Amino acid sequence: MNGPFCGTYSIHPDHMQVNLPSNADDSSIDRDGVYGRPSSVPTEMSFTISRIQLSRLCRDITDTCAKAGVVKADLDYEAVLALDARFQVIQAEVPFFFRLDAESLQRADLIRRERPYMGWQGQLAQIGLTSRLSQLHLPFLARGYEDPRYASSREICLKSARTVISVTQNMQHASRVCNPKLLRMWPVLHHLFVSIVVLAMEYGFNGKDPKTKEEIVQACVILEQSQGESMLARRGIKQLKTVLDGWKAKTDKSGGDLGALNSLGQSNVNDPLVATGSTSSNEDRVELSDNQEVEPDFSWFDFDTDLRLLEWEELFKNLDVPARND
Repeated sequence: MNGPFCGTYSIHPDHMQVNLPSNADDSSIDRDGVYGRPSSVPTEMSFTISRIQLSRLCRDITDTCAKAGVVKADLDYEAVLALDARFQVIQAEVPFFFRLDAESLQRADLIRRERPYMGWQGQLAQIGLTSRLSQLHLPFLARGYEDPRYASSREICLKSARTVISVTQNMQHASRVCNPKLLRMWPVLHHLFVSIVVLAMEYGFNGKDPKTKEEIVQACVILEQSQGESMLARRGIKQLKTVLDGWKAKTDKSGGDLGALNSLGQSNVNDPLVATGSTSSNEDRVELSDNQEVEPDFSWFDFDTDLRLLEWEELFKNLDVPARND
């Protein structure tokens, strides 16, 4: 996600000469210097090496934009597709013990029992990879509904959004044994929030499919409940809701239809997953202590899904912001 160093990075590779870490456990390091294992072998460094590979690609995206003299949102689509191809290579090389499909999970069952931390590392690895691929394509998501040249960007963003939601659902129900509270982490929640907005666009543009609505509701439940786990989560979610409130006010003035997702809020009283709350209660929640239960509230998500394409693109830009600590 974006932050203070968006569009740049603090250390250039030419300023240092450091080899990649060896794929090895600390206990296997000896004086002979022959202890590195293939990437298919799980070690204590597997996750770090995967993060470095993704970081290198993110750095190359920054360099590509700098050389073209544009920000990421204005990058030429051919360059986007070239970078996408590199993401596909990284995805293909993800070790099986970090994959979340049924076959890989079964294959890695013994590894995850011996190394429980690899379960949550795999979840973070998948969210990190898929969300950054989605960020690359987000500027072209709205165009994909009207121009077939960008249809692949729409499909990639939707697949990424559903992957992020699925992984966060697994996080919510994961065993606490050797598993940190990942839903306290703001980057995870930020990616979840943006994923919800991506599905909201799909819901509005593609016939208000009830299955998509149910996906949104399930994700909203996770997002709202996470506020009871972390003060930072409450602050960050409040910040993103403020962005959506701005768009709601804009469409109010222009006579836009604000009822497109109303069934996610007060009107859907028969849905056991939906509990509504007042808008003013959002202010009070920021002052709650950690671990205090937060009542789910979906009224904030009642905004216009009939925005023009350029307005959708601007909305995603405004949502791509970090949470502040103040």
